[in-house]
Amino acid sequence: MEKEKKSSIQRSFAFLLTVFLLLSEGCAPNPDPEEDTPLYKAAVEYIKDDAEVLTYTRGVRGYGHYETFRWPDNNTYMVGVLVVGETQGVKVNVYLNEDDYGEYVGYKRDVYAVCGDKAKNKYKAVKRRFR
Repeated sequence: MEKEKKSSIQRSFAFLLTVFLLLSEGCAPNPDPEEDTPLYKAAVEYIKDDAEVLTYTRGVRGYGHYETFRWPDNNTYMVGVLVVGETQGVKVNVYLNEDDYGEYVGYKRDVYAVCGDKAKNKYKAVKRRFR
């Protein structure tokens, strides 16, 4: 009887531990695989010292990928970067060209407030990584 009770407690503990581990792994914010590409890194490099971005954010805590678009006719890309700031976040569309050496060179950027459900949800997920 004592042995059965101990075994039941052990099974319950193992079950609860498994559930906890599965839930905590599922809730952990994972980096976007796009954030490891040369294109994304070039976009972040282009805006990291941008005065307008720093004015809105009052200091940058981190960056996250939002979206990437390529124009089919040429080597022009648009990379959406979410900037997690000290006071607020912004979405920055960075426009880049691929040069003859395969390097990405930024030439323009647009700064937007984080709005719309898709952007807000993505921003919340990115922001959790920089708490």
